[in-house]
Amino acid sequence: MRVNRQSGLADKVQDVTEYQTITLEQSGPIARITLNRPDAANGMNNTMTRELADAAALCDTDRTKVVLLTGSGRFFCAGGDLKSFATAPSRGRHIKGVADELHRAISTFARMDALLITAVNGTAAGAGFSLAVTGDLILAAQSASFTMAYTKVGLSPDGSSSYFLPRLIGIAKTKEGLPVGAQIVGPMFGDRTTLAFAQALQAAGLTV
Repeated sequence: MRVNRQSGLADKVQDVTEYQTITLEQSGPIARITLNRPDAANGMNNTMTRELADAAALCDTDRTKVVLLTGSGRFFCAGGDLKSFATAPSRGRHIKGVADELHRAISTFARMDALLITAVNGTAAGAGFSLAVTGDLILAAQSASFTMAYTKVGLSPDGSSSYFLPRLIGIAKTKEGLPVGAQIVGPMFGDRTTLAFAQALQAAGLTV
């Protein structure tokens, strides 16, 4: 559903597309997508990934020059919603559907002409990590943390992280960070493996 809101300050019309789990606001050439399940750590369920794919398609136009992607509340995105996965009648089919829609969204973000900025306001884990590193520019708040997380729940990486990371920071650094689920916290980093992983991200110009 698309509605127009009038801004009293700049006297501009802002287009807002209403969804259940995200928000999409368009102001001139700038679109802002917010993951909006703060009570569930912005975890990805089938509704969120489907809506994210739809929002990405709406941003893939000549009108849009910049897309800002962020999360509401304390988390950017904690990854897949494991509770919804566990209660799905057909777990494998459900997870595949969630992943397929996420990949459709990321594919659109990757090929569109607009600049994608991911503003990481808190934890980005698992698929949330993958979504974060899709950005052409990653802005990390002091409260941000990054972790692959997949190995902790016995899953292999999805969401394009296994494609993008080796090309962004090199295969060796990716191997250091991925298997151990290395966590990067704000500007301060922990063990040497995590530090090397973080330094590689920074050297590639992926965090600011």
